[in-house]
Amino acid sequence: MATLYENNASGTSNSGWWAEDWGAQTFTPAISHKCTHVILRLYRTGTPGTPGNIAASIRSTDGDGLPTGADLAYGTTDGDTLTTNTDGAQRQFTFSIPINLDAGTTYAIVLRAPAGDVNSQLHWKQSSTNEASVYPGGSSAESFGDSGITWAFIVRDYHFEEWGTLGLTTGWIWIEGKRFYYIDEFGTERFLVSAGAPSQSGEAEEGADVTYGGEVVTKDGSVVYT
Repeated sequence: MATLYENNASGTSNSGWWAEDWGAQTFTPAISHKCTHVILRLYRTGTPGTPGNIAASIRSTDGDGLPTGADLAYGTTDGDTLTTNTDGAQRQFTFSIPINLDAGTTYAIVLRAPAGDVNSQLHWKQSSTNEASVYPGGSSAESFGDSGITWAFIVRDYHFEEWGTLGLTTGWIWIEGKRFYYIDEFGTERFLVSAGAPSQSGEAEEGADVTYGGEVVTKDGSVVYT
């Protein structure tokens, strides 16, 4: 079950985004975890059938704390189905491949509506001028005219929820009894077990070396995937 990790619940104002104009909110996890999805408070304006498909992604940040690089995780939703009520409504963006986030590292949620235009905008709720910056772990940012290549900070934080699971990250290994556990490149827990003859208890007898990646890891038997 997913857990809410970082969020900003404030959002009485808004900013509009379309085409090459993108918005972003940076955040800093307090706990290392695997991010599965984000929820943003959004609405649309303009002609029915627009702003079309919209996307939210997770990116790294540079030394100044602004978004940089390629998308680390990516999710989409149909922007044509967004509410037109200016209070906005929660919309979830689920990542096809969840991303491992490290505690104390700043990341960015990047939002865009490539098919939108000045008359058909995607609006993201944010704190008002009086509320200013209310989320202590990050800042809002904007990219005007170049689709997320250059960024500048803005004062008012966006409404967001960042959800995930407290999964182990790629590269973790551990041994429990005759099982050798590891986390694969997709963050899935897997294990290797002995292939020796079953004992009366139903467990395999000790036998040949268990190996992983060509290295011997236990003395409990040969490698079998389960």
